[in-house]
Amino acid sequence: ALLDAGLLAEVYIRMTRGQSSLVIDSSGPSPQHEADLIDVDLSRCALARVDASAEDTAAHQALLADIDRASGGRAVWAPLPH
Repeated sequence: ALLDAGLLAEVYIRMTRGQSSLVIDSSGPSPQHEADLIDVDLSRCALARVDASAEDTAAHQALLADIDRASGGRAVWAPLPH
């Protein structure tokens, strides 16, 4: 993974033309307009839970079965035979 990350960094640097490093120099001049940061209290936020309908669940199961058949029964999520 480390090798992949290094290669990806090289590709990114070459694609950005003129950029020679991924290091950001924070000692340079500051931008003219800095964003104002605000504090947001997320402790009272809750994610809404939306359950799939029976129709959606059946369609999903059918799709998984099709993928399993196409892979010759080698789908990693398929239950193992007993």
